[in-house]
Amino acid sequence: MDTISGATQLSVRLTKKELVDAPARLMQSPLVDDGSRYASLERFCVYEVRLCQTLGQASEDAGWVPWPPSPPARDLQADTSPGVRLSWAYNNRGETWRAKGDIDRAIADYTEAIRLDPKNSNAYLNRGLVWDNKDDIERAAADYNEAIRLDPKNANAYNNRGTIWADRGDIERAVADYNEAIRLDPKHANAYKNRGRLFFHNGDFDQAAADLLRANNLQDNAYNMLWRYLARGRLKQDGAAELSAYAAQLKSKDWPYAVIDFYLGRRTLAEMRSAAAKPDQKCEAEFYIAEWRLLMAYRRCTDDNVDD
Repeated sequence: MDTISGATQLSVRLTKKELVDAPARLMQSPLVDDGSRYASLERFCVYEVRLCQTLGQASEDAGWVPWPPSPPARDLQADTSPGVRLSWAYNNRGETWRAKGDIDRAIADYTEAIRLDPKNSNAYLNRGLVWDNKDDIERAAADYNEAIRLDPKNANAYNNRGTIWADRGDIERAVADYNEAIRLDPKHANAYKNRGRLFFHNGDFDQAAADLLRANNLQDNAYNMLWRYLARGRLKQDGAAELSAYAAQLKSKDWPYAVIDFYLGRRTLAEMRSAAAKPDQKCEAEFYIAEWRLLMAYRRCTDDNVDD
């Protein structure tokens, strides 16, 4: 049989057909224990929560690139109760609904995951993210708080709650949560990115540039490069050579690569604007144009002061 080996700890073996069919099986509703069908669902749940760590390349070979699942707060090997298994199935199906943009179904599945296992901290974390995306900040904050209470080592929960504090203008609490996320996970690129942008908006360009460099070293990201370039510009540093070197390492030339080209003089302003195809990209284009104009004005002012 053509099989793919799972984590040896869990003794899971799935055929490639099972791997490809798994998402469709998970999308069936409702998820209930109906005897023989539950055995198949349980096999998938055990496999799925370890997927990124154990079968990343194999899943791509099978034609399915899954969402990145979060490992359970408690080892599923130690807790085999149906409620915990089904809780993780609902949580991960909620992730699929969220990726598809079906927010209401995602919330329903996260809520059911919490009902089945009130200690599932990642279900609170994921539901909080959806509330955050819906601009329901109070519910988002409540879910992030509960995720942290259940799992104080959940770096993602601290990072996400930090964005809530930042949106509210509570810089001190936001920095504290980003700091904790980084302490728990020193390779948390998003926490470095978010803290760097917060420092930028607060006028602390030295720390902003340092955090954005760290974020980009952990995960190549065109946006991190652009924000670091702007931060260095506010420090009277010429970041063009560094931006060009980082851009050469990017695998994709998709947006916002056109902004990099514009900042490096490789595209005109009109060409950069025309490269923005989606509404959010058009909005970003105007933002980066405004930042570029501020930077040019800042440079002119500093040059005039030197001449005086």
